[in-house]
Amino acid sequence: MVTLRPVQQTDIPALANWYVEAFSARHTEERWNQQSASRLLEYWLERQPDLFFLAELDGVVAGAICAAIKPWWDGNHLVDGEFFVAPDWQQQGIGRQLFKMLMSEAYQRYEIVAFDSLTFAGGFPLSWYKQLGFRVPESIVVITGNPQMILTHLG
Repeated sequence: MVTLRPVQQTDIPALANWYVEAFSARHTEERWNQQSASRLLEYWLERQPDLFFLAELDGVVAGAICAAIKPWWDGNHLVDGEFFVAPDWQQQGIGRQLFKMLMSEAYQRYEIVAFDSLTFAGGFPLSWYKQLGFRVPESIVVITGNPQMILTHLG
């Protein structure tokens, strides 16, 4: 049975383990380890603790979701965030339950008007988000850069 609840500080080590495993299993360019994952999750726990939830499957941590509130011209947006389910427990509805909890809480507490975030291009999880009704605007481009290179170009 899946139980959803707010994340506590004591959950961070177990969540960090699953975070590393979940992103390693996706073969991303991201190279997480226990320490870097713990720092990220602690950041989220401090930034927006009321919108950071985990799923337990029969008492074992199986994944988590978090995001933050950002005031915008048209109202509050739910932004950024992290979302992961341990590879062995994916495709069992846990991610859907976590996402529903996050969206419901954010909508009730903060009257959000949109959810803005980033995901990996092509395939899963983008296909999953599209099934939930997300659209992929062609007018938005994600940019990233090396600060030293940018400073060099700025002269």
